[in-house]
Amino acid sequence: MTRVEIISRENIKPSSPTPLHLKSYNLSILDQLIPAPYAPIILYYPNQDQASDLEVQERLKSLKISLSKTLTRFYPLAGTIKDDLSIDCTDVGAYFAVAHVDAYLDEFLNHPDFDLINRFLPCEPSFNGSNEGSHVSNIQVNIFECGGIAISLCISHKILDGAALNTFLRGWAGTCCGSKEVVYPNMNTSSLFPAKDLWLKDSSMVMWGSLFKMGKCSTKRFVFSSSKLDALKAEAVGNRVKHATRVEVVSALLWKCMIAASEEKAGFWKPSLLSHVVNLRKRILSSLSLENSIGNLIWIADAECKTESEIGLGNLVGKVRDGVSRIDGEFVKNMQGDKGIEVMEDSLKRLKDCGDYVGFTSWCKMGFYQVDFGWGKPMWVCGSVSDGSPVFMNFIVLMDTRCGEGIEAWVSMDEQEMHILKQNSELLEFASLDPSPLDMNNDLEVQEKLKSLKNSLSNTLTRFYPLAGTIKDDLSIDCTDIGAYFAVARVDASLEEFLKHPDFDLINRFLPCEPSFNGSNEGSHVSNIQVNIFECGGIAIGLCISHKILDGAALSTFLRGWAGTCCGLKEVVQPNMNTSSLFPAKDLWLKDSSMVMWKSLFKMGKCSTKRFVFSSSKLDALKEKTMANGVRVKDPTRVEVVSGLLWKCVMAASEEKTGSWKPSLLSHVVNLRKRVLSSFPLENSIGNLIWIADAECKTESEIELGNLVGKVHDGVSRIDSEFVKELQGDKGREMMEDCLKRLKDCGDHVGFTSWCKMGFYEVDFGWGKPMWVCGSVSDGSPVFMNLIILIDTRCGEGIEAWVSMDEHEINILKHNFELLEFASLDPSPLEMNN
Repeated sequence: MTRVEIISRENIKPSSPTPLHLKSYNLSILDQLIPAPYAPIILYYPNQDQASDLEVQERLKSLKISLSKTLTRFYPLAGTIKDDLSIDCTDVGAYFAVAHVDAYLDEFLNHPDFDLINRFLPCEPSFNGSNEGSHVSNIQVNIFECGGIAISLCISHKILDGAALNTFLRGWAGTCCGSKEVVYPNMNTSSLFPAKDLWLKDSSMVMWGSLFKMGKCSTKRFVFSSSKLDALKAEAVGNRVKHATRVEVVSALLWKCMIAASEEKAGFWKPSLLSHVVNLRKRILSSLSLENSIGNLIWIADAECKTESEIGLGNLVGKVRDGVSRIDGEFVKNMQGDKGIEVMEDSLKRLKDCGDYVGFTSWCKMGFYQVDFGWGKPMWVCGSVSDGSPVFMNFIVLMDTRCGEGIEAWVSMDEQEMHILKQNSELLEFASLDPSPLDMNNDLEVQEKLKSLKNSLSNTLTRFYPLAGTIKDDLSIDCTDIGAYFAVARVDASLEEFLKHPDFDLINRFLPCEPSFNGSNEGSHVSNIQVNIFECGGIAIGLCISHKILDGAALSTFLRGWAGTCCGLKEVVQPNMNTSSLFPAKDLWLKDSSMVMWKSLFKMGKCSTKRFVFSSSKLDALKEKTMANGVRVKDPTRVEVVSGLLWKCVMAASEEKTGSWKPSLLSHVVNLRKRVLSSFPLENSIGNLIWIADAECKTESEIELGNLVGKVHDGVSRIDSEFVKELQGDKGREMMEDCLKRLKDCGDHVGFTSWCKMGFYEVDFGWGKPMWVCGSVSDGSPVFMNLIILIDTRCGEGIEAWVSMDEHEINILKHNFELLEFASLDPSPLEMNN
């Protein structure tokens, strides 16, 4: 059983004391309307950037400091309940608890345990009133094992309705992440509906009391995707309502299905009354701006279904709209007028005298999914759960889904009626019962992203025109505008599930073509792209673009150009297409020579690919060990030390497999852009501006780590601007052939290429930076070479080493103690920490 353990409790006081003239805050008459003492909410934030334990504690500290500052502006929230007419603004502070959850957030979100949800709250939700002297604000920060955070709030409903709660959260989050736009609340709204006595509280308590039920409550979530809502709207079309809203159709459908559940349980049909909480902010004529108003600016709309003949879906949608529409500017004006008491009492009387009842409140479009404390927006937002409560009312909370176009309906009702409701075929045609928040998808939003990707790719290919062509031969590309091959695939899993334990058998299936060492055929596309859409709406973009025209740096240039166009950046990436003039090809001698060389490095057998991930702290330790073992390189880079260590361990694996030590040659692909003397800038150059550096370990006495790092450093350093100048000179061909001959004549070989600092984790198409970047997998390939690709981790300071080599040797390598002292084997990208 998952434990939620409170590890600290304190009061967070305002950073500045509340002035004496503000020590008492008067509640409005509408603040007496709601029976529940609190409006609970929980916002779940994943540890997207893999923050360390120390960084999570810094986030906690930031939450406290920003809360203290925010309470200075929202000063009644730092007070205590005085009575039903006022709050003591004594700066006692907000109750603030920190809890540890011994589970991962994605485990919880995969199958939310309703028994756990209320334990994330700082106090138990109920319909009992707040006691005199109790905190107005109660907050609990729940920290999961993975560093994910769930922030829960129980703030007195006497002072905050849903819109006001969102105003407070925006204010707190903005302060926490250093937003320049400070949210200032409007504290004067109680003057719109001043409370002289408790008549409304007494009347509303009588009304609410008549709606409570005795028995056993059950809470379930019914989730409507945007596509299902479109279908439901089409189903609900009638003469009464032409353009129904998503809230209207969901309310009507649930009302209809709850009437049916009540009838099945009771054995006969009963009239039913629906209520809907209505936000009055846009209905009040006021000289004050009510956008950030604090208080309960709400009233209850109602609609009645009196006869069985009225239960058609379109008719019920019309009744919901008519009921809410009656709460208009004129109605509110009458509430504030001389006959206000009469207007309000008459409204409450209709609720009190009803038969069956179902109450709705909508949190849709309130912006809870936009609340960002500085480490991303919430993955899920929910309220409390009423499971097992012996006193309850039929009540439904409507909330946005994460994508913003769907609806989550949290339904609390009699346990027996719920058992009937959750099997209602009409309801289940449009709603999913308790799906994982990780799997909830919005087809419309994904389709918009897909459309944006296609449009921006088309615009980008105008600038990167050879990428829209086909392979003509080994000397040229036909720029015939045939276009990029573009496939869309559906993945029947959530992205979080895949990233938790990446299936290497799946990775290559996310690519538009099978990776191999076979050459591109004449007429084949230069560019091949596949967009993989996961069930949760997550996207993986796979690219196979001809290596004849793009090296790693050029691929990054193209991706920056495409992403920038997609998200509407003003700065357009213009590629440099003139780089082939630096190394013009007159014939195929280099291709022929390099093919002979590469073929000599291929192996026959069975390849295996593994990931070894080096965190920044482990890299620091590896650098220290390198310098302690020999000071050939004073300040080695992370690429040099990882290359040196892996080279050493690959040699050890080869020796253990064969039973004898063999000389080994390392090669490293070197980017020439900063080494070429050119009359034009090479920053956005397209083409392969690379050469192969090499280093050799000839004797067993040379395999000490510091020495190998020195060899790597020396080999790459030889490819300097003078070397490149000679490559371009009269003896260039001779130099290239000599280099290729050294590689061809080596014994054991291990090849490296580094994608570090190429910026792949900065590629943002408009919906955030990637959670993970990887290449292809060579598992099972019968023809292969020892090849290692080095890639940044998401944090930018670690390294992922993708190692492909003989299956037997990699089995030895992955047990190498020296390697595992510094690297983790195939960790989940969700759990990788820096």
